[in-house]
Parts: sequence; C-alpha cells; structure tokens
Amino acid sequence: MSECHCHICLSNYAVSAFRALKCGHCYCLSCITSVQRTNTKPVCPDCRAPILANGPQPIYLDVVGAKPLARLVAEGIERMDGDAKLVSVHTAQRKLQQVAREMEEREEATAQLLTALADFSDRIAPLFSKARSQATEIRALRTQLADAEALRAQAERATALAGEVAILRAEQRALRDEVRDAHASRELERTRAEAGEGAARRAEAAQGEAQREVRKLKGYLERAAEDRNVQKQKMKAVMREKDALEQQLKQQRKSAMQMQMRKDAMHSDNDDLEVEEEPKWTYLEGSSESESEPSLPQRASGSRPAPVLTFEGMPRPGFASDWQLQLSTGTGRGMKRKAPDGGFPIALNQGRAAAAVQLGPKHSRRVKVR
Repeated sequence: MSECHCHICLSNYAVSAFRALKCGHCYCLSCITSVQRTNTKPVCPDCRAPILANGPQPIYLDVVGAKPLARLVAEGIERMDGDAKLVSVHTAQRKLQQVAREMEEREEATAQLLTALADFSDRIAPLFSKARSQATEIRALRTQLADAEALRAQAERATALAGEVAILRAEQRALRDEVRDAHASRELERTRAEAGEGAARRAEAAQGEAQREVRKLKGYLERAAEDRNVQKQKMKAVMREKDALEQQLKQQRKSAMQMQMRKDAMHSDNDDLEVEEEPKWTYLEGSSESESEPSLPQRASGSRPAPVLTFEGMPRPGFASDWQLQLSTGTGRGMKRKAPDGGFPIALNQGRAAAAVQLGPKHSRRVKVR
C-alpha cells in the first residue's frame, strides 16, 4: 500500500489519511485538526493561507509506486543542517529506529542507510554538540547580563535615592527654618496675647467704671426728671393760684370802679362841694367781703349838698403791698425767677384788702359853686 509523508508531523500515512487545503497543500487529518483546534484563525503552515472550516477535502489518488521508507529517511537526513529544529532531530532518530527495524526485511537499502548514518554522525552530531556548548555559554552570558542589569538598576536606584536624600535634606532644613519661625511667631503671638489680655482687663475695668458712671448719671437724670415733674406740678398750681388772684384783682378793680361811678352819679346834681375833713374808714379783720369795702364819706351837715369829685384820689406815699408770689424752693428749671412787684398801691391778702383803703384827697378842699 502506498503512503504519503506529512510535513507537519513528519510521518507517513496512507493517502486516504491526508486532506487537501484550498491553497493546494496536503497534510494528515490529525495535524489539520490540531492546527484548527489550537488557533482561532488557522492558516496553512507553508503558505500562511487561511484555512476555512470546510476547507480541508479528502484526496482520491491511485499511487503506482513509492520510494521505500529508508530512502525517504536518508533523503530527509541529508537535507538537515544546523538550522534544523530539535523536534525534527528527534523525529529523525525515531524514523531511523523504525527504518532499522524494517532493514531486516529489506537488506538492499542497508548500505545507503549506513552511509546516511555515518554522514549524520560526522556532520550533524558536532553541530548539536557545538550548539549545546553555545547554549551553555548563552545561559552564562544571560546570567551575567541579568546580574549586570541588576547592578545597573541598583546603581540607578542609588542615584535616585541620592537625589531623594538631597531633596529630603533640603526639605529638612526648610522644615527646621519653618519650625524656628513658628516658635518665634508663637512667642510673638503669646506676647501679643498677654498684651491683649492686659488691654482687655483694662478695657473691662474702664467699661465697668463707665457703666457705673452711666448708672449714676441715669439716677441723676431720673431724679432731675422727677424734680422737673414736681416743679411742673408746683408751677401749674402756682399758675392756677396766680390766675385766681388775677381774677380776684380784676373783680376788686371792677367793684372799685363801679363804686366810684355810683358815687359820681349820686353827687352829679350838687352845685358846690365842701369837704370839711379827711374821710375815715375802718376795716375790721375777719369781716366778710361786703363789710371790708370802704364806706362812702358822710356829709358834715344834713342841709349841705354832697361834694362832687372831679379828680381821682392818689394813694398815700409809700403805701406798698406786701404780697409775694410763693415760689417753690426747688431748682425751678425752665422758669425765670421774678422779683416781687412792690409798686401796687393796695395791700392784698388772698385777693382781699389787708388794711383800710383810702379813696380821695388827704385834705379838705373848698370848691366854688357855680
């Protein structure tokens, strides 16, 4: 039965086990399934063409003849060089073992296989030995590189730390200066606070003194207001008393004028007037208002007519009144103090004459009768 070689797994399978892609490459069904399962967007391993879900198709071939396995393995080993993958080397070793088992049945390919094995040992084995030594050197170099990178990182970190240390030292100096300034400011504030407390205490004492003075002045003002109210009440009473006295004085003057008018009317018809002596009136203390009025002068003889006075009588010199307005003994604010008027000719006591009132001349005068 003819077999075909798969370039992915380097295995030989029957033609029916292979599947063809749209790009033309053929691989075994297991390899194509593995490629589709391990990749979300599977592509052809040779030309990188995308593999569709229904892309792989079965192959129907009738193979007439094929090279034996030993020849194929020999050709594959001849194509291997230093760039071959390690998995290919392992696969070639497994194939060589398989070929060696089959050589018992096919002796004609033994010489060719031995030649391939000798070439593999002479050409490929030293390359892999050199590769192993180079891999060891590479691992050592990588270790040294990692150490150098670590040292460089440490140096960079030390440089950064030195810069940070310098910055921290500068910040420490700045903080020390700030602390010193803060202490000085605190001392200054404490001094100011003490001065402010002293000023506040003095202000409180001055305020208390001012409040006591204000209360004292308020008491003075209240007492002054009370005194003013009392004075106002007294002044009102005095004004009422004054008005009453003025009314009584007006009545007295009116009564005197009416009396004079009646007297003039009584003597208007007489031809001559003879006054023998100064008329005299008496005034009784405690008498009524009607009894205190002065009486008219009587005639000297019943046959002679009453005298007619053509002039008004003058008061006696020095006949002043002793009545005074009773002012209160208070401060009397708002009112002007007036001196008692002593020019009034009639002495009054509560609106009444305090003594005998004389009307007419002091001496008798003879008047020629017309």
